[in-house]
Amino acid sequence: MELLIPLLFFFGSFSEPVDLDHDIEGHLYVVDAGRDLVVKYSSKGDSLDAVGGFGTGTEEFDHPIALYARRGTDLFVADHNNHRIQRFDRRLDYVTTLFTRDNPDERIRFGYPLDVAVSRQGDIVVLDGENYRVAIFNSVGEFVRSFGDITSGEGRLIDPISLELDDNDNVYVLDGGEIKVYDPFGAWLRTIPPPRDRAYSTFSIGGDSLVALADSLLLIYRITDHAVEDSLYLDSSTIPVATHYHGGYLYSIGANRVDVLKLRVLEAEMLHGE
Repeated sequence: MELLIPLLFFFGSFSEPVDLDHDIEGHLYVVDAGRDLVVKYSSKGDSLDAVGGFGTGTEEFDHPIALYARRGTDLFVADHNNHRIQRFDRRLDYVTTLFTRDNPDERIRFGYPLDVAVSRQGDIVVLDGENYRVAIFNSVGEFVRSFGDITSGEGRLIDPISLELDDNDNVYVLDGGEIKVYDPFGAWLRTIPPPRDRAYSTFSIGGDSLVALADSLLLIYRITDHAVEDSLYLDSSTIPVATHYHGGYLYSIGANRVDVLKLRVLEAEMLHGE
């Protein structure tokens, strides 16, 4: 089982932080939608670099909303109002852009991207906010497939918010307060419902753990067998707008800063005082 222990430290002074991710070297990246910036930090929360500013050009954003950095060497940013995914290297130098909204083939078009992730094969997984679906492109930007639309049956997306991939490239989408799970080819597998009379507002995946927040209740699921490992309550006065779980640490994104907390594994008998 796991317990949340007190705040370790916090960092940043943001206008509207909305997402956070880490790269393979342990650096942290925060999306500040209010300033149209992506800011790079050390693992200890020291500011290292930034890219962005309002605009439509390269290295500019219009309400960036999500990013993905944990796989490979590059950083992918969902540039929401510019209808594109911008790609940067770890020095935050511009690499390329994925933009399809002017494509005459409606299968390929996406707009108002809500989230982005990258598979083990390098495919770019986009949560398409305009068409309520997941669209997948290969590493050079060619369309591969889409799912989650009206043809997906129980897997149809109604109000998608964010997505994650697990270590097997299964796709998890926060949709209408619950989490829908698809295999790498887009087949709906199951839905993870929230606790009674609650709705999930944010979730993240780290290793074999899925951490989901419903109001102030934090639930920790084990992905391999779909079991609930633990649950705990956060301070209701500081409910995060988003969370990120990595290496036993929970990064809680608040109104203007990121809090870093530790999820520590404890033996059941210790929890029961035995």
